[in-house]
Amino acid sequence: WRPRGFRTHYVHYQLTALTTPHWRCRVFASLLPLSTDNISLLHPIAGRCVFWELEPSAAHHVQNQGFSALEKEAWLSRMLLEYGPCGFNISCGIDDTPALATVLFGDERNLPGVENMPTAPVTNGADVISSLFVETGFECLGFEQLLIDAALTQLTRQGSRVVEAFGLRAGAFIAEDESVGWGIGTPASVGLIPETILLDAGFTVVADHDVLPRLQMTLPPPQGLLAVEEAEELIRQALTAVQT
Repeated sequence: WRPRGFRTHYVHYQLTALTTPHWRCRVFASLLPLSTDNISLLHPIAGRCVFWELEPSAAHHVQNQGFSALEKEAWLSRMLLEYGPCGFNISCGIDDTPALATVLFGDERNLPGVENMPTAPVTNGADVISSLFVETGFECLGFEQLLIDAALTQLTRQGSRVVEAFGLRAGAFIAEDESVGWGIGTPASVGLIPETILLDAGFTVVADHDVLPRLQMTLPPPQGLLAVEEAEELIRQALTAVQT
């Protein structure tokens, strides 16, 4: 088993990476699991966003007080200790340079911000791919697919059976006045994942909505995951292609 479309993602990544103007980061790009050593190198917006990690009122207070980065670092440290791997970075490999892209995931009880979503709650016991952040200028190079696939592979390894995510429907627009009800500023500020990325990965819609449907994927048992190493090798090949 592998996330659906993984080979297609690799081919698309190889072709488009050759045309990106950001050649320096293209040369050094690498996929890294989050660890205590690289928490500070999250994508900058990911490092400040506490929309998913705190209850809505607490998130609002923390942001107003300017402590969101500290709260996010504390949340990540706790997750790495208690939950295990909870995200991946795509880094350009230059010391102390923030990631070009970050994906984060966790179990439902550690992501209270999901109650902001109009299609909440998530299925009891589900893990959630909460957010995906990609640096401006690096969209549509395959980073999104690589990070979602890496998250799914890791969640399968950890024994997750059901994974859910909230997708931003193509053409949908979240107005400023709607942010009062949903707690959302802009899609980019909270890392909303395009619905098309999730559908391409094999998710299906389980709670429909004009703007923010909830999608789900059932994963195989870890002992049945025959292609974990192959999937990791495909990630390695895709990132190696960026260097050529």
